[in-house]
Amino acid sequence: IRFKEDEQNIRDKIKNIDLIVITNDVVPFERMLIKIAYELGISTLSVQHGMFSGEDYLYRPIKTTKMAVWGDITKQWLLKNGEDKNKIVIVGAPMLDKYITRKINPNEVRKRLKIPNNKKVLLFTAQPSLDFSKVWDIKGLTPNKNTLEEEKETIKRFLQVSNELSCFAIIKLHPLGAPDVDEVKEYIKNDNFKDYIICKNENIQDLISVSDIVFTHHSTTGLEAFYSKKFMICTNFYNKYEPIGYAKNGCALEANDEESLKKAINDILYRKSVQKKLMKKSKKFIRLYSYKDDGRSS
Repeated sequence: IRFKEDEQNIRDKIKNIDLIVITNDVVPFERMLIKIAYELGISTLSVQHGMFSGEDYLYRPIKTTKMAVWGDITKQWLLKNGEDKNKIVIVGAPMLDKYITRKINPNEVRKRLKIPNNKKVLLFTAQPSLDFSKVWDIKGLTPNKNTLEEEKETIKRFLQVSNELSCFAIIKLHPLGAPDVDEVKEYIKNDNFKDYIICKNENIQDLISVSDIVFTHHSTTGLEAFYSKKFMICTNFYNKYEPIGYAKNGCALEANDEESLKKAINDILYRKSVQKKLMKKSKKFIRLYSYKDDGRSS
């Protein structure tokens, strides 16, 4: 069904369908589809499409017949906010099944990306900037995001630390939001950084597979790192609200400036006690946020 269709065309197309599955029930088109399905007696199922962040508009009120959520934290929050327990089913995170079922050869990925074998790899996963969110009027997302300039400066400071520690940096820009590759390259053109790549459309699972540490603020890539048994550092140079709670849950370290970033990297790379603690907490986090990492959520 195309995004722009009148109600009668939609009725004609779905009248013989038994179940409609959608990834959200908050966008106007999906709400119209749910309304028509209800009138026709068709069951509907919404599937949680990203990390639970406690942002009200993303999850409630539940309009569909049932809602498939990733983990217990989403279910308990919905119940606390008055949703019907009979509508909620915990299934795990279908979008993360690939981290269990898809096999990757990290050596082949390193070779393709021309990463030296003797380098520790640091993967920074950017998020759409505050400016981008305003353009698209993404309600509720803006308070916890960097501005475009803050995001570019964060990347620059990250690259500086990576160079000082003689690591190899991968900058993975968000495929749907600013900044773009050319913007970042222009921003750092006079810094003479080495041992890094900037990309936007590389497969994130491939990139995580060759990384020693994954860096983000509150992206789902943190959870993806845990699925891949990788460590994570939450980069928060501008004191933004972090809705996921990676550091709060003890499964990631947090860095607020270059010095704390260097310390966090060294602690993870070279302190077994820190590695052990983070790995234990990340397993608990997976259970809380996405039920099981068994590849069977779909």
